[in-house]
Formats: sequence, C-alpha cells, structure tokens
Amino acid sequence: MLCDQSSCAYDYYVKHKEYKVFARRKGFRALFRHSKDNELWKPEVWYPPLCPPDILKKELVQDENFTEIDMIARATPDSLKESFGDLVESLTSHLTSDLHKLRAIFVWMAEQNIGCRQETTSFKNKHSPKYYLRKAYTDVVFIGKMFAKMCRAARIPCILVSGKAKGVSYEPGYKDIREENTWAVVYVAGSWRFVFPFWAFVKTRGYQNEDWMLIEDSGNPLRTRFAANDGSEISTFDEFYFLTDPNMMNYICHPHDKEKQLLAEPWTKEQFFTLPYFRPHYFSSGWHLVSPLTCVIRPEDGWCFIDFSSPGAGSKLRYKLFFDETRSGKTFPKGIQMDLYVTIIKRTKHTKSVMVRLPEAGTYKLEVIGSHQNILHRLVEFRIVCKHVAPDIRPLPPCSENGFGFGEEAVKAGLSEPSHTEGVVPVKSGDEIDMSFRVQPNVDILARLVHSTRATDELRDSVRVRRENAKATVTATLPADDPEPEYSLQIDTIKNSQGFYKPKGAFTNALSYLLTSNKSLNTAIVDKSKQENLQCYEEFYDSIAKDDARLLEKVAFRVKMAGIEDPILNEKIRGQKAKFKHMRKEVLAAAEERNLDRLSLALKHCMSVNLEYRGDVEDTKKVLLELCKEELEKATKNLKVEELHECLDKISNTCIGESVREEAWFKDAEEVYWRLQQLQEIKQNVQSLTDDDMANVFKPPDDVIDIIFSTFILLGESQTELDTWQKIWTKLHQTSEKQLFTTLSSFDDSLLTQDRVDLAQDKLQHCGGTFGDERVIKILYSWTHKLRHVELTPETIEYHTQDFTISRVYHEHTG
Repeated sequence: MLCDQSSCAYDYYVKHKEYKVFARRKGFRALFRHSKDNELWKPEVWYPPLCPPDILKKELVQDENFTEIDMIARATPDSLKESFGDLVESLTSHLTSDLHKLRAIFVWMAEQNIGCRQETTSFKNKHSPKYYLRKAYTDVVFIGKMFAKMCRAARIPCILVSGKAKGVSYEPGYKDIREENTWAVVYVAGSWRFVFPFWAFVKTRGYQNEDWMLIEDSGNPLRTRFAANDGSEISTFDEFYFLTDPNMMNYICHPHDKEKQLLAEPWTKEQFFTLPYFRPHYFSSGWHLVSPLTCVIRPEDGWCFIDFSSPGAGSKLRYKLFFDETRSGKTFPKGIQMDLYVTIIKRTKHTKSVMVRLPEAGTYKLEVIGSHQNILHRLVEFRIVCKHVAPDIRPLPPCSENGFGFGEEAVKAGLSEPSHTEGVVPVKSGDEIDMSFRVQPNVDILARLVHSTRATDELRDSVRVRRENAKATVTATLPADDPEPEYSLQIDTIKNSQGFYKPKGAFTNALSYLLTSNKSLNTAIVDKSKQENLQCYEEFYDSIAKDDARLLEKVAFRVKMAGIEDPILNEKIRGQKAKFKHMRKEVLAAAEERNLDRLSLALKHCMSVNLEYRGDVEDTKKVLLELCKEELEKATKNLKVEELHECLDKISNTCIGESVREEAWFKDAEEVYWRLQQLQEIKQNVQSLTDDDMANVFKPPDDVIDIIFSTFILLGESQTELDTWQKIWTKLHQTSEKQLFTTLSSFDDSLLTQDRVDLAQDKLQHCGGTFGDERVIKILYSWTHKLRHVELTPETIEYHTQDFTISRVYHEHTG
C-alpha cells in the first residue's frame, strides 16, 4: 500500500537506527543470516512501506561521482567469493551512504560477467557468492537473488519483484508475455528505486523473429526476409537499469503486485500492454511521443500520423517499416516501391510527424529511430493494422532525409525568416505559391518541383527564383492539367564564395515542402484542435527541457483547460511537480536548520529551475545572506589568512555570491584579508633574512643606539661587545624583554663604576637631552649628568641617587 513518505521515513529511521547499534556490536558476519531464497520477495519487518520516489534519478545522482567507488569495487579480490558477509564487508565497509554501497554491489556484480561466464572453480557451500555465480549461468533468476542477498547483507532494504517484461522476443500488440522476469526495488537516499540486475548485466544480441520482412529503411526500398535466430547472450553494463525511474520502468516491466510499480496511480495489465513499446534509449533521447498513445495503430484508409516533440539541434528521425506476411495472410506485392509511402513532416516549431500512407492492407511494424550525430538508437515500435486502403492512394513525391518543413538543415545552409515553417502546404490545381526567406549573400539557391511519377524536366518551367537583396522568393506554379496535384518543392543551396559557377550536382538539399491537394492530409494538418494540442505538448516538453517550474505551472493549466486526457502526459506533469515540491521542501528545511552548505546547494537547485517565484523560496535568500555574514565575521575574528581566504571563496561561490560581494561587510572582510596577506608576506620575507640583514632592517636612529649602548654599559656589559650596532642587536636578541626588565628592577646601584658612568655620559651627551616622551631615557640621562663631576664613592652615590635609582626609574616607568 502506498504511503506518506514522511511517516515511513520516520519508522525506517527508528528501526534502522536500532539495527545499526546491533551492527556495530556484531559485525558483518554475524548480521548475515542464510534466509531462504523465497524470503527475498518479501520485505523484512524493519523496511519502510513502498511508495513512489520524490525525485527522479537525474536529481538523485547529479552531484555524485561514482568513479572511485567503481574502480575499488572492480578490484575486489576473488578470494572473497566464499562468503557473502566477507564480500559485502570488503565492498562497503569504507562507504558511508547506502547509495554508494548499492553502487559498489552493482558494479562488482557486473564485473563478474554474471549469467554469461560459467564458474569452474569449486565451492564449499551453497550459500556462497561463488555458488550463486555458478547457478546464474543456467538460471538467470539467481542474478536477482544474488543482488538481493548482497543488498540485505549490507542492510540495504531490497525486495525482489516478479512480473512481465518486454524483452527481445516481445512484439508491440502482444496481449501477454509467457516468460516471467525478476527485478528488484531498493531503498536508498530516502526512497524506493528500481534495479534490474539481469538486464543491466546480460544482453541478447542477434535475436530475430522470422515473421517480419523489411520493406523500407528511411526511404530505401527493400525486400529483406530474416531467418529466425534466438541470438546469444553477452555481458554488458547498462546504467539505464540502475535506479530506473518508475515513469520509465513501468513501460517496460509490469509486476504482479501493483504496489511494486511505485506509482501514485498504478497501471492495469491491459494498460501496460496497450501503451507504446518504448525502448530504453527513448527516455534519454530528448524525443517525446505526443500521439498516438497506443502500441497498435489502426489507420483509416491507410493514413496515420505519429507525432513527436523534437529535442532540437542535431537530432533527426529515421524509421524502418516491416510487413508481417503471416498475420497479413499474403505476400507483399512486388510492384510497390515502398520508398514513397512514409515521410517526416514538420508540424510546429518543435514537433515532427512520421506520416505513413500505406498502399496495401495488412499488418506492419514501424520502428522509429533517433539519430544524433550519426549515432542511431531505437526509440519506439508500433504495430500498424491496416484493414483498408483508399483505391486511389498514390505514392508520395520524393524527399530528402531532412523531411518536409523548414528545419535545422535550412538554417545551416544560410536560410532564415521563412514565410512557411510547416512541411505541408495545401494547394489546388493551377495554384501559384510563393515561398520566401532571407538568404546569406554567399549562398545561391536552386528550386524545382518533383512528382512521384512525372519527369522533373517536364516541371522545369514551373518554378522560378527571384533575389532582392537578402530576400529570395521561390514561386511554384502547379500544373493546370493535374486535377489532384501533389508535389515536392525542393530547395537546394550552394556556397558561391569561390567566385565561379559550380555544376548542378554540387548543390545540396536544404529544404522541401509538400504541396498537396489531398483532402485527408490537409484536413489532418490544418485541424485547429490538433494544432492547439500539439502546441500544448510543445510547450510542456519545452518546460522540461528548460527545467522551469514556473513555465510548467502555466503549461499544466493550459493542458487542463484544453481537456487533454493523456495518462503519459499527466504522469510526467505529476513527476515534474513532485520534483519541484521536493526541491522546495529541501530548501525550506535547510533554511530552518540554518545549515549554510545545505541551504546554498538547495537554493542553487531551486534557482536553476526558476522556483524563486515562490515567496518562501525567495525568503531563504535572506537566511543564506545572514549565515554567510555570520560565518565570515567568525573567520575575520580568527585572523587566519587561509581560513579567511577559504571562507571568502566559499561565500563568493554560493548562489547569491554576486549580491554578497556588494555587501559592505564582505568588502571589509576582503580588506582584512588583504592586510593579513601583506603581513604574512612581510613575515615570510623577514624570516628569510640573515642576522646582519635583520640588524640593518631594524636599525634605529643613532640617539636610540647610544641610549641602548649606555643601558648595557651601566648594567656591566663589556664595551667591546657593544662597539657596533650588529653586536648590540645580537645582545638584544640574547636578552629577552622580561630578563632585561628583571635586571633593571633588581639592579644594585652601588656596583656602578666611574668609568661606566663616564662612558654612558659621553654617549648620552650626543642626544642633546631631547627624548620626546621617553621618560626613562630622560631620567637616565639626568641621573648620569649629575654624576658627571662627582667622585664616585658609595657615600656620594647614595647621596646623588637617593631620589632615583635605576630600579626606581624602572618601577616608575612600568607603573
């Protein structure tokens, strides 16, 4: 049963916390119990209830880097395969999060070539990893079992899931699948997620159903029959099946237990088999199917459209069309050339349609392929059951692989501002149609009408091109003798920068339009309701591409007002809203916690999806600003250069860094950092100086040197050790300030000699008696001056020093 995430998270936390206390006491080996394998399909008592994840896989792993985890997991010694406990402890004991532990288990299993490599070494017991690796070669269910046992050994909640999966033998239109499959749901980072170990690690290559005959490959007519082939299994590593989102997984797999779909509104089995058959690459391609929303298409009179929202630059659609002779009950007619019955048409700015106009009743399969930078991936497959075709149905006029409509190739060719962007232009017999656009000066254009049966030379005079400055106008006149005209207007271009005429063959197709009088086609193209719906889809997928929360709100409202009932679209809207709700919840929680790092990251994510329009999200900027100020003030008070530099850099790189740098307190901190840096540089320079260098750097005026000299002489130091400033400097550094003041305060004046007093007096008389605010120097000078003309005896010393002694002067000065 689905649940509220907050309540299940609380229950999980309590039980998981109790478990971890037990884990620390017992260790990995004691934790791992050899439970029966059928218990792997059931939750343990401490598991949180199943419920949909709040965020998509993309958001979950966007700040993760698994490189080191993968490398260490792949290097795990084979000797650990004897024990699940030892193996899991080695893989996970150095990791702190369940997400990282799960990743290590997933990568290690992939590294074993599980399911494809037969283990030949002996094993001691049937409960070891080595045994499961051996069994997986003949029974792929053991791949899922081993994954679940390793997760449980690491105390990661994991439940195996049984159900139906659309594998290599599946064909669109099947009502059921005979084979059973096994995958898993795991609980990491606060939510349940899908992992499909079997399909992540094992791939079937070369499988072929014998029923289908390939009759067209993106405009190339074929008659290729395939022999049945079961294919072969090879090892692979498919990231798609690691933490797969429910809105992707449920198109591919359908569990027997509906709560294991991890959907807010579970799908029925009938829905699962009715929905389009998407291939894994569809979900990351950027292409989005707009319609139809079923895997079986039943066209009227052989016509059908398959509409897609385009991912933009560099992406194209290709296709393959197959005919099922068994289900059709007949062979495909040899006289029909299939390169002229399927084409690609541009419908809106970002919408393209695969248009199919079948010439023969029967059962077909259409495989739509995405092309990006010449790399092809299958996107989706449809079964087309055509019961009837129009008697007058004709092949389409030829077209390049660019399809019909103004697109990326036209822009690359130097064309812009087209008068017509859509691929289909309604016409009638004898019409004169003008198509105009801007053309770069160095581009020449060539235009022609092409028909499915009429020779191009017959239509040479039906098209003319006029150039007026940067504007080019192509005028096509439809033949009056054709009652139901249908032509391709092809516009080719060539660069003329080389300054000489190039042959016609050097032109390349940049743009084509389908000029048609076909009522069925024109009705479908100009259908106002259909156009509005396509516009809604285009805006919705544009909001997804831009990841814009505000735009999503507008689009969701428009979809609702348009009355579009599309379960796929609605599920995507719910998923996007849930993601933005989670991001908003996280930023508010971070603000309440007043955690600078957490708040900065959460707010950055909110700003990236334009959630700032929410007032409560905008208010968290003020909280972040306060936290930045507090942290910077703390770093400033510590007066440590490196700490302050790191803090300034960190705050500058927050999502509000630009505004923070304009704050007065930030600029004050930068000033403090600059001064500390200068001081540090001075200190480093001073430490690199020699004693003589230091003495010269700090050499005071001569008067001060004479006073220091006199002080040391009166204290009994030798004159020869004070005859240069370098020696006085050395003496100062040999005597600490505390030692010097202690000597002064306890000095016995009776020890003075006349020679020392005279020597001090000689030095001090050069000072002229002007010492500013230096009271000690004044007293010392006055004292020695009084002794200058008196014969120094104990009695005279006592007489002349009764008012002041060196020790008294020291005490008076120091208070």
